[in-house]
Amino acid sequence: MRFHKNILQLKQVKKYFQQMEVIQLNSNADTGLIKPNNKRTTAKKWYSDLALTYTPAIVFFDEYGQEIIRKDAFFQTFHFQSILSYILDKAYLKQPSFQRYIEEKSDKIRNKGKDVNIWE
Repeated sequence: MRFHKNILQLKQVKKYFQQMEVIQLNSNADTGLIKPNNKRTTAKKWYSDLALTYTPAIVFFDEYGQEIIRKDAFFQTFHFQSILSYILDKAYLKQPSFQRYIEEKSDKIRNKGKDVNIWE
């Protein structure tokens, strides 16, 4: 619930989401959908096919339907906002390791004299 009530309500997160096509699904529902590869399935089956294990879960795809990054389980604000900037800035094309990307981003912030709290 923290993810939906807190993180998704942040102005910066909403700003990022306005730049994306966002679809929210119930992983336990038999809601029909068409996946990025144009194949039909249900939300429940797709969640299983993606081998996601926790909720909330989020998966990002590029404009060609290729998965870029996924996150399931616990979300922290800095980490989640970094995932969004990683996607929108297309940083994954230059830096395929999200962990390295977030380390570099943190270093740049610290070099400006600001604190980085990855546990917020």
